[in-house]
Amino acid sequence: MGSSKRYPSRLYGVGNFPLPMRSMHHDCSLSNLGGLKGFVGDEVYDKIRKNSQLGVLLDLAESDYLFCGKTIHYLLSNQLAINIPSEVWFLVGGKPLRFSLYEYEEISGLNCEKIDETEFEVDHTPLWAALKVKAFNGPNWEELVEGLRSCRGWSDEMKTQIARLYLVHVGVLGLSRNSRIPLEYAKRVLNEEAFESFQWGRVGFKSLVDSIKVLGLPNNAYTLHGCVHVLLIWAFESVKVLGASYGNVREGVDLPLLRWRGGRPRKDIEAFISGSKLLNNGELQVKHLVPKPLEFIYPDWPGQYCVYGVGEGLKKKLDNLLLDVINGEVDEREWDCVKKRKGEHTKKRERRQHVAGVSDDDFLETAPTSIRNVPNNAKEQKESVGDKCSAEKASGDKHSGVQGEDGSGRLFTMVETLGAKMDNIQISFSRAIAEVVFKLQGMESRMGNFESDVQLLKKVVINSTDGGAHTQGPLTLRNDEQKIEEV
Repeated sequence: MGSSKRYPSRLYGVGNFPLPMRSMHHDCSLSNLGGLKGFVGDEVYDKIRKNSQLGVLLDLAESDYLFCGKTIHYLLSNQLAINIPSEVWFLVGGKPLRFSLYEYEEISGLNCEKIDETEFEVDHTPLWAALKVKAFNGPNWEELVEGLRSCRGWSDEMKTQIARLYLVHVGVLGLSRNSRIPLEYAKRVLNEEAFESFQWGRVGFKSLVDSIKVLGLPNNAYTLHGCVHVLLIWAFESVKVLGASYGNVREGVDLPLLRWRGGRPRKDIEAFISGSKLLNNGELQVKHLVPKPLEFIYPDWPGQYCVYGVGEGLKKKLDNLLLDVINGEVDEREWDCVKKRKGEHTKKRERRQHVAGVSDDDFLETAPTSIRNVPNNAKEQKESVGDKCSAEKASGDKHSGVQGEDGSGRLFTMVETLGAKMDNIQISFSRAIAEVVFKLQGMESRMGNFESDVQLLKKVVINSTDGGAHTQGPLTLRNDEQKIEEV
C-alpha cells in the first residue's frame, strides 16, 4: 500500500476530537410528544397512534425508552470525511459503519421513498387563522403550543390536524422552537391521504443528517435536528456489544425503533469498545450497512448524481471502502495513527520515517458552515489534506537530509523522532489504560453484588441468633450509596 490512502480519512484526528467536552441539544423531545394526549384527548391521540404512519413516534414516547447523548457524542467524534451530503460514516473500534437513508428506513419504518414534488393545493387559512399564523408561513413550536392550549373546544378534525403538525415539528424534523415547518409540508396535515402517503422518513432523515454535516463547533454546545433517537438505536443495532451492554433489548419486537429500551452508561465508550476488542482477540461484531446491489448502493437523491464506480477523489475512496465492506476485506490499518512509508533506502531514514510517519488522520478537517454553500473545489480540499501533509512531510525529510551534516539538521531529526516516540508511547498507554478500565468496571459490578449478599447474610444471622429481636430500620440514601440502619 502506497503513501496515499485508499479509504476516506477520519474527519477529526485521533486526540483532536472537538466534541466530548461540549453539550449536545436536540428538540425531538419524547416527553413533549407524549403530552399531546392531555391537549387533544384520548380518542384523537389513540387514533393517530394506531392508524398513522407517525404513530410509531407516539409508541416510542409511551415506552420506557431512555435516551443517552454519550453514545451520540462518541459517534460524532469518530466520523469519516465523506463529501456526500446524504450519508454519514462512523469509525467504531476500527470498523466503518454507514448511516444512510437505507439504515434510517430500516430502523424507523417510515416512508423514505422519493419525495413527491407535486404541489399540494388546499385551503389552509381557517386552521392557520386559529393558530394565529400568517398564511404564507408554516407554524413554529410556540404557535403550535398556544394552539394546543386553546384547542379543547375545537372539532376532532382540527385537533387531529394540530396534533399532526406537532408530530412533524418535534418528532420528524426535530426543529428548534423558533423554526417553522415548511409550508408545503405543513399543508398536508389537512388531508389524511396526502399526510399518510407522504415521505416523512426521507425529510426526517435529511433534517438529521444536514444538522450533522454543518456542525462547525465554534461554541461550547451544538444542536442536532431530526429524530436523533433513530441514530442512537441504529448504533445498538449495528454494534453488537453496544446493544448488549447499553441497549436493553425487548425480545419479540419486530421494528428496531421500538426494540430497545436504551440506558445511560457510566463507562467511557471508547475504553469500553477497546476493552471488548482486547477480550475478543481484536474482534468486534458489527453490521457495516444495509446490503444493497452495487448499482443501488447509493440512495437516490434529487440533484445528487452518485453512482458506484463513477467519480474520483474522495468519491473514489468511498467506492473502495464500500467494495471492501461488501467483500469483507476492509483493511483497518488505513486508519492507524502511525504508518511506515516505503521508498527509503538507508536504515537510519527507514527507522526515522517509521517512528515519525504522519498520516492524514492527524489533521483536523473543519466541517463546512453549510452544505449548500460548499463549492466543488472546497469539497476536493478534504481529499487533498492528506496528500498535502505527506508532501510537506516529504519536503521536510529532504531538507533534514540536506542539513544532516550540520548540528541543526541533526537536532531537527532528534526532536522529530522524540515527538513521534512520545506519540507512540501515548497510544500504547491509552490502550493499556482502556484494558485496565474495562476490567475494573467488571470487578466493580461483582463487588456490588458481593456487598448485597453480605448485607443479606448479616440480616439472616441477626434474626437467627436473636430470635428476631432486632428489626430492620429505615433505608436511607446518602451520597448515592444505600446504607442499612438498625434500631
